[in-house]
Amino acid sequence: MTVYKFDAGLLRFLLMCHVPTDPELNTPNIASTAIQPFNLWGHIAPLQASDRWVSAQGQNIITHNITIRWMKHINPQMQIVHNDQLFHIINIYDPDGRENWLVLQCGVTQL
Repeated sequence: MTVYKFDAGLLRFLLMCHVPTDPELNTPNIASTAIQPFNLWGHIAPLQASDRWVSAQGQNIITHNITIRWMKHINPQMQIVHNDQLFHIINIYDPDGRENWLVLQCGVTQL
């Protein structure tokens, strides 16, 4: 098994995680009505142009990897806010399967 080497001291960005609301109905998504916005610490790493890739749907471009401590309730319906950037979670994976870290592959838009 490969051990994912990551220093917890690199989690220096205070991020806010929330579930977007449906603008037409002004209600949260059905699958996540119980989740309130919360803060977490993370590391944001922009991908180089050669590393950026388009997801299988062909519409989401992954531009950043965000590393956070492992949390079981993180899902792709959530969004991460940092300063004036809104990160849409496209893919989530546990790099070594040990439930220490999560890497969120995200696309970004400006607020």
